[in-house]
Amino acid sequence: MVFSEQDNWPQANYNSEIDNIVTEFFIPTLKKSTTYQRIGGLFSSNSFALCARGIKELVANEGKMQLIISPILNKEDASIIQNTTTTNTEEVITKNIQNELNSIESEFEKDHVDALRYLLKEDYLEIRIHIPRDENGNVLDKEKIIEQNRLTEKIGIFQDRDGESVSFRGPVNANRDSWEKGTFSIAVDVSWPIGSQTAEHVENDIDRFDQLWNDVDTYKLPELAKKEIIINAPEKEEIHLEQYNVPKWAILPDGRHLWDNQIKAVNAWVDNKNQGIFTIATAGGKTLASLAASTQTPDDVVILIVVHGLELVTQWEKEIKNFDPNSDLTVCDSKHDGWKTKLGMILPNFYKDTLTTEFKTRTYVLVNDATASDDSEHGFLRFFKHVNPNKIMFIGDEVHHLGAEIYQKVLEINAKYRLGLSATFVRQWDEEGTGIIRDYFGGELSNANYTVADGIRDKRLCKYVYHAYTAFLQQDEFDDYYEKTRSIVIAAEELRKDPTNKELQKNLNLLNNIRADIIKKARDKINAYKKIIKSRPRSPYIVFLDDRKQLDEFRQGHHETIEQINNSGIEKMNNNSFIFDGNTSPKDRKIILKQAVGHKTPIFSMYCLDEGIDVPEFQGAILVSSASSMRQYIQRRGRILRGAVKGKIAELYDIIVIPTAQQIENIEDIAMTIVKKELQRVEELSEDSLNSSECKNKINDKFSELGINYTF
Repeated sequence: MVFSEQDNWPQANYNSEIDNIVTEFFIPTLKKSTTYQRIGGLFSSNSFALCARGIKELVANEGKMQLIISPILNKEDASIIQNTTTTNTEEVITKNIQNELNSIESEFEKDHVDALRYLLKEDYLEIRIHIPRDENGNVLDKEKIIEQNRLTEKIGIFQDRDGESVSFRGPVNANRDSWEKGTFSIAVDVSWPIGSQTAEHVENDIDRFDQLWNDVDTYKLPELAKKEIIINAPEKEEIHLEQYNVPKWAILPDGRHLWDNQIKAVNAWVDNKNQGIFTIATAGGKTLASLAASTQTPDDVVILIVVHGLELVTQWEKEIKNFDPNSDLTVCDSKHDGWKTKLGMILPNFYKDTLTTEFKTRTYVLVNDATASDDSEHGFLRFFKHVNPNKIMFIGDEVHHLGAEIYQKVLEINAKYRLGLSATFVRQWDEEGTGIIRDYFGGELSNANYTVADGIRDKRLCKYVYHAYTAFLQQDEFDDYYEKTRSIVIAAEELRKDPTNKELQKNLNLLNNIRADIIKKARDKINAYKKIIKSRPRSPYIVFLDDRKQLDEFRQGHHETIEQINNSGIEKMNNNSFIFDGNTSPKDRKIILKQAVGHKTPIFSMYCLDEGIDVPEFQGAILVSSASSMRQYIQRRGRILRGAVKGKIAELYDIIVIPTAQQIENIEDIAMTIVKKELQRVEELSEDSLNSSECKNKINDKFSELGINYTF
């Protein structure tokens, strides 16, 4: 792959406060590079080592590197070079290099310098030494360089096998601390498209490098200096730099490290004064990212994690134990007896402002949102009443739930460190609840976003195709929808006049839900569903429905359709199925999921497979009933995209409800509102699919066939 073949890469700027510049820029660039030219600034063991960031990728593909460095001269050495021969200059250069290499103390410097030793020994690296002079031709010593602010920028240029180039510019004085603690940035340009401003910048950087490389004051590395450098150079297989590619806090107990998007999210949260919301989609690693963020708080901070439902409590308990095996974890639910007694013992350690207890392990409190919102005399909230806010980190998983009135009480816990997690935290028809979430957690962090498209690109999610099937509103359903819309308009106007009236808000929400149910439960959906089954979707798949009545109806229709197929003399289909609902015990859920995969059997489900639950690798899903809430159908899609097994392409079927052409003609505004709302879901779900354009064309053809004058 050449540079320009990688989508949305590179960024124009990388800021080490947010970005992991090594893994996001240097490593992917060097992987594709055949040559790497670098102006390294003043030579020191540290700057020499930093020139090797990500260099193992260049070692792996045996690319060539050209490096220009300038010696750090004292006044005596500068005078010698000013007034002497080339031989004496080379002696000064060699002595300067020897002194710096002998001063190496850290493993970081040693390992990176060793990589350059290897390249130099194998003639993959050529070093030239530039002697800095002022405008009068006087050699500059270190003191004058600093005084005159010389050599303040470094330049790097990468070239791939097709001649495309990427260049960067940044501060020359970046050291390891600045890389890890985030105190510098680089600007990046590319050589494509030809004639662009960014291509012009690359040409200027190349010209600058070539000018300096061939300058009269630039010397080839003396042979004696080269011999000194390559002494004890390692072999290729002995070069191990991976441990330095990420900050220490991003390395997990099992030796793995956080992904770039997770590191970027944590950095964004810290940069936002330890508040904000991670909008990380399925497979983006929000759980680990949030636990890593908790390590950026002082040791005497209790980590409170509030999740939605008991299933997620179980998942989080496992994740915490894997992430921090030595942690002091208290799980507060009905399955863990004595949690109130334990909280009463540990939380007083976090009451006072001063450090009165030595914390050798991290303290975590894990609780579901229903328990966490209990403000009764002996409820959960009373335990946090006296905890010092400066000693609390609040992590809210699937944080959109905490905007609901029944859970808002938990947000009365005053915490200095606040982190919300949700792919889509905005609550439909609930601006107040959304505002409460945003006010408490600090809003969405733009650099902590990870989408389904990102997951597919990074091969954490599988590719998929999207198929939309149409169902029609019956006339009585359309009439009912029309009447409910009129009622909603009246209720909305009443609420506008009295915006703080909770009863009016509840009435409006109720009317919206009733109207939404008309679309969810449209009677013609069963016919569209039978067409899907006749197309033979790959098993196992999940059928998402609205309630038990609809589940029973569609399961019966499912079996009747397959029975007809099996009696028709064509290839038979498996006519078994499972039910997965709120009454299914945790033990039975595991058995059902395992058997569904093993026997390629579909599962009929309602809401219990919507969010956060890890399921085996299902081949597809059928969305019979979808709320207009973007969150729900995105979460349902996520269930089948997990596990990017090579070659797997998931199938997502969706039933969209549209009015008839006659209904559109009679009441166009209401009818077209229905069409547009349904197509919003189609747009979102098809956007990242393999057949996005084909899907839209089929819908337009269907509209044309039905006489609906609308283009998607």
